[in-house]
Amino acid sequence: MTAEFKPLAGIRVVEMSHMVTGPSCGMFLAFLGAEVVKVEPPGGDKTRQLTGMGSAFFPLFNRRKKSVVLDYRTPAGKEALSQPVIVASAPGGKLHTGAGSGM
Repeated sequence: MTAEFKPLAGIRVVEMSHMVTGPSCGMFLAFLGAEVVKVEPPGGDKTRQLTGMGSAFFPLFNRRKKSVVLDYRTPAGKEALSQPVIVASAPGGKLHTGAGSGM
């Protein structure tokens, strides 16, 4: 694959995931040229705090992404989240059970 191969250039993905599966998907989309915006909760993604063998998780799976912190449980957070999703070409993510219940 060459540096010029960017079939997803011009596409914005809003990623609301954590750990490995969602972030790795976002990483591959970014490699293919998509602009990936990772939405993290207050305090950041929990993988930022991993130590030992897990300390590489966050920097490895979140390469080429932009990160923003957003508390989607607050009215201001809900409003802010609604804005980028409207312009996002491929919103996606994996949230734990019940994570969207407060939205």
